[in-house]
Amino acid sequence: MYREAVIIVLIILLIIIGDILTHKFTTKTVAEISREIFLLTESVKNNKDDIQQKLNNIEKAWEKYSEKLAYYIEHNELEKVDTEIVKAKADIEVQNYAIAIENLERCTFILEHIKEKNSLKIVNVF
Repeated sequence: MYREAVIIVLIILLIIIGDILTHKFTTKTVAEISREIFLLTESVKNNKDDIQQKLNNIEKAWEKYSEKLAYYIEHNELEKVDTEIVKAKADIEVQNYAIAIENLERCTFILEHIKEKNSLKIVNVF
């Protein structure tokens, strides 16, 4: 009986530690990509220079992190972010900046939703 209790406690601890680590990684990823999106949005709104470089930074950051996020986040959620980035890129290429900003804001919203959805809260457990 004692051995089983120890094993159960260890399993629960591993689950909690794993959740903490994945939540920290998700939070860091969302913060970095959201910052890049904010910089791109400000560039589009204000001076419209260096937009392509900032867009490339977002794409590189997303490629870097999306593979790791796919281990524990629903692929549907990740595809939504990818879709919004591609739509924003297409709108920027045709100089449709107003719609590009909307797509970038939607992308930020989806990222924040992913972060909140994967946090360890009572609401998310039940």
